[in-house]
Amino acid sequence: MINDHGKTTFINDDYEEHLWDQVPGDIEVFAKLKNDVTNIETEAGAFECLDMELYARNAHTGEQFPGLSHYYFADEVGDVRRVISFVSGPIYYEKRLDSYEIQ
Repeated sequence: MINDHGKTTFINDDYEEHLWDQVPGDIEVFAKLKNDVTNIETEAGAFECLDMELYARNAHTGEQFPGLSHYYFADEVGDVRRVISFVSGPIYYEKRLDSYEIQ
């Protein structure tokens, strides 16, 4: 998926690790699509989703930071759930699909 600014927001067909973003302070953010389908339940229903993980590493040492985010995407629905963690640890926020309409 690509947003209206031309930035990729979800990778749905490539299971290799990708450089997603670079953050000032020598932090590189990577995205990787997991191989398995994940079942996600939200207020809008249950969905079989692809799970794209996002994580950050120190650009100089390659050390991965503790935070791990998950973007869940279902075909013909789009974004179903996002669990966004901070680079430094387990504090996160969540965005969930609460309804959708089939056209």
